[in-house]
Amino acid sequence: MIKHKKCGYEYKQLISSHINGLGCPKCAGNLPHTKESVQEKSDKIHHNEYVILSDPKGKNSKIKILHKNCNQEFTQVVADHLSGCGCINCY
Repeated sequence: MIKHKKCGYEYKQLISSHINGLGCPKCAGNLPHTKESVQEKSDKIHHNEYVILSDPKGKNSKIKILHKNCNQEFTQVVADHLSGCGCINCY
């Protein structure tokens, strides 16, 4: 386990990766997505139009999303949703 002295974040990393300069994932903005982090980013990108219903398993995993305007649930890849793609039922 590595603890970054600057931010205090603790993480696991291969020794070879650490020696080759791969630093703190938190400081680099590379933390795994959580339901809460996806919701926060979605709110900024889509102006609070969606409710994230499931936990992501990675940026290329699908999550369940509720579109508040049409009240329909759909699934979408996390990376697609956070790059601006919206409701598949409306668009």
